[in-house]
Amino acid sequence: ADRDDMVYEPTEDTEETEPKKSVSAPAAESYEDFFTGFRLQRGTQRDRDEELYQSVLQDDAAGDEAKAEARAALSLLYHRMALEDQTEEILVGRNYDDALLVLGDTISLLIIKKQELSEEEKNSLSAFVSAYAGIDGANLSIFTVE
Repeated sequence: ADRDDMVYEPTEDTEETEPKKSVSAPAAESYEDFFTGFRLQRGTQRDRDEELYQSVLQDDAAGDEAKAEARAALSLLYHRMALEDQTEEILVGRNYDDALLVLGDTISLLIIKKQELSEEEKNSLSAFVSAYAGIDGANLSIFTVE
């Protein structure tokens, strides 16, 4: 995303009491915690995607095919959101300090807050995520972030 598009602009003609706020660095860099910054960016992207699909569904000029594609994409977005969030909660419940799951079309990423993982832990995580999220374990990359 272009950094220049992240400027607060008042929507009404009102007297400004505070200066305009702008963000000059990517959101993840403004957070000390990688996981918090990543979740913020992911949530923003999810919102944008949902808004796009909803706008197609509400557009009277959109054809049936475009609306069907938007419905399918929205359904997939909601499904992935739920799987990512639930998987992360389960992993935190299994005594990992934090976890992020990103489900993609061809590759998925699992990021665990830990200094390192043993091969046994990686295999166990891969088996769990593959089974729970219904993905091919060969397409899952697992990383650690401390």
